[in-house]
Amino acid sequence: MSNDETHLESKNSRALHLFESAIKSEATKVQYKLIVSKFLDWAKVDDVDNFVAQDQKKLQILIEDYVIYLKTKSGLSPNSIPRQFFALQLLFAMNDVILNWVKIRKLLPAAVKLSGEYPYTNDHLRMMLSNSKIPRSRALIHFAASTGCRIGAIPDLKIKHLTKMEDGCTAVLIYDGSTEEYYSFLTPEAGKSLDEYLQQRERNGEKIESESPIFTKIKNGWGTTGHIRVKELKMLMYRITKCVVKSKNTSKTRYDIQLSHGFRKRFASILKNNDNANLSLVEKLMGHRGVFNLDGRYHKPDLETLHKEFDKHIQNLTVDESMQLRLQLEEKNAELQENEGLARMNKRYKSEVSEIKNMYLELLDLVYKSQSEKNEIQS
Repeated sequence: MSNDETHLESKNSRALHLFESAIKSEATKVQYKLIVSKFLDWAKVDDVDNFVAQDQKKLQILIEDYVIYLKTKSGLSPNSIPRQFFALQLLFAMNDVILNWVKIRKLLPAAVKLSGEYPYTNDHLRMMLSNSKIPRSRALIHFAASTGCRIGAIPDLKIKHLTKMEDGCTAVLIYDGSTEEYYSFLTPEAGKSLDEYLQQRERNGEKIESESPIFTKIKNGWGTTGHIRVKELKMLMYRITKCVVKSKNTSKTRYDIQLSHGFRKRFASILKNNDNANLSLVEKLMGHRGVFNLDGRYHKPDLETLHKEFDKHIQNLTVDESMQLRLQLEEKNAELQENEGLARMNKRYKSEVSEIKNMYLELLDLVYKSQSEKNEIQS
């Protein structure tokens, strides 16, 4: 837990309790609490309840001054400053403080071109894997690359959220029990890497059960304990990806590829660049509602339908070149067998057509002879 989080936790305040109770997502709660804590530190607030109960004109001026501070002295990106005010707006709204947020938003800086716009490539992932010897790190690389899930979804995942499929893939239930619940999948390659990580944990004495976390914290070298937290996961991602990401010239802290989201962008690019993709199902595999407004309510594909869609992309999602070549070979063999089967069917079809034609000619001949005999008798 950061110093900012500890500072906020130490405040016994009804105002903060109402604020936190309004946040449904744990990941959002961590982020919002950090934002509010930094604001309270800047404003030198010790008693939050008294602070939100003061004259609203004073609070309005304070928020406006905070915007100016963030724009000029905080060092924050102009694109990240507006996000600060979702948390602050919620804090005041939950405590019946009415401020002129239209005026406040007018003070916010204009957005600038985003960094981190590019996805990871397979070459990037191969470099990460070659620099990662620990099974947990390798499993995480494959997991993020294969599912394309948001990093905030990983800490809550448990073994019970994994379902083995017949073709070697593994279904992963993301955000289980929430309105955002959806299925993604691990390629056979990614599933194998995860199995190696779980087997290593078992060898070190851990009993893997349905409620066990998929990814754990590490202590004392190899021992594991509990679900990995988002903050720890981000640090792990930094160590994994630092061998491939490059900072932009304008700032040492801004990168061409987002450390964690670069995996999700790769996943989206691969699936959507496939000419055979069903874009509605691709959106579902990314945890989106769908292509159209009502897809979230009316389009509910089952697991098998999603699995069939994912199968189209396994070859392109696979990182290891030798496995990619093997998948290509298997695909070509399947096409060849299909073509051979069609050739045999065509040959049999022609033979059957020839037999039917001969039978038809024989029947015509019999009809002709019968008619001739009938004419002779009548004459």
